[in-house]
Amino acid sequence: EYYSDMISRHHYLGSSQVNCKTLMHVAKRGREVVAVLTWEPGALRWFGLRDRLIGWTKSQKEKRHKYCFENRRFLMLVKEANLASHILSQSTARLAEDAPKVFGHECMLAETFVDPSKKFEGTCYKAAGWTEAGMTQGGRGAKVRSPKKYFIKELKNSALAKLKAPELTSAD
Repeated sequence: EYYSDMISRHHYLGSSQVNCKTLMHVAKRGREVVAVLTWEPGALRWFGLRDRLIGWTKSQKEKRHKYCFENRRFLMLVKEANLASHILSQSTARLAEDAPKVFGHECMLAETFVDPSKKFEGTCYKAAGWTEAGMTQGGRGAKVRSPKKYFIKELKNSALAKLKAPELTSAD
């Protein structure tokens, strides 16, 4: 069974359109797959909540949004106390290592959305050290969508400030 098929079959949102820009992390215990996570750089080219949070200019945003990686899907296949936050922490740390090798640039900010209307509160994100940074407005074209909680994790010291700075620096 391919991991993208697992997401399509078992995640409530279905497929996250895995493509060449998708980085997939698979957590296993022995041979058992316990979780699958997907990450994409610059997935949200224009996102007002993040853009206001960072406070960057249009030019900075166009050049730097690629340093923001979205956790597109997080599929837990096993229910076990603290396992989701543990796997999320490991995946986020691994993302910082994998991004330069796979994409040729680092990940400075990880971001994701949690849907409270589906009874998700972001508990594992909070436990893994992510910050709830606001709520989306919902909506989006013809599809009506519920507002989502927006979570971020700075993977570089002062990532938000660095993304806004006149000169982008990556050193911690």
